Amino acid sequence: MQGTIQYVNDPKNPAGKYGNVKLSDGTFIFVPVNMMSLFRGTEGKFAEIPTKSQTWGQGDEAKPVMIATAGPKPAANGGAAAGWTGAQRSQPAAQAGYTSYTPKTAAPKDDKEARQIFVTGVVGRAMGSGKFVASEIPVLAQAACDAYDQHLGPAKPKPAAPPPPAVEGSDFHNDDIPDHMLEPDGR
Repeated sequence: MQGTIQYVNDPKNPAGKYGNVKLSDGTFIFVPVNMMSLFRGTEGKFAEIPTKSQTWGQGDEAKPVMIATAGPKPAANGGAAAGWTGAQRSQPAAQAGYTSYTPKTAAPKDDKEARQIFVTGVVGRAMGSGKFVASEIPVLAQAACDAYDQHLGPAKPKPAAPPPPAVEGSDFHNDDIPDHMLEPDGR
């Protein structure tokens, strides 16, 4: 879809899944919240916006909508004249439908925490897709637990370290250290 971006609107509901972009011809394109930052600052620019069509609702309430699948790019027939300057930022993460994340916390402390993080992520992504309803969360969680157990599994306990190899020809033992050289606790 090509057009001049007139408005970039965040979701009305802070927990909403889509914002929207209004083109100068009155067309609305819904934008997943994780891609909204790619559209900010593009008002007044002629752009090409990759989209897909979906039907929201059922029966008489069904309406066709267009959803952005990637960020805007300068349109071939007027992008430079409409204010696009230089190379635009690379958008591989947005084109795949997600934004990158760099965790600021340490790695999980144990298998239980790692499993919980994995399950939460899987269920969150599934629910964010819009293809599941709240009543399916227990089924999704169980499937995520099963997948974690089957493919990542609980960590195996590390085997005890073997005793250090004996030095050939040495008969030295801790018992051979004179008492005056031992620590007060006997080490």
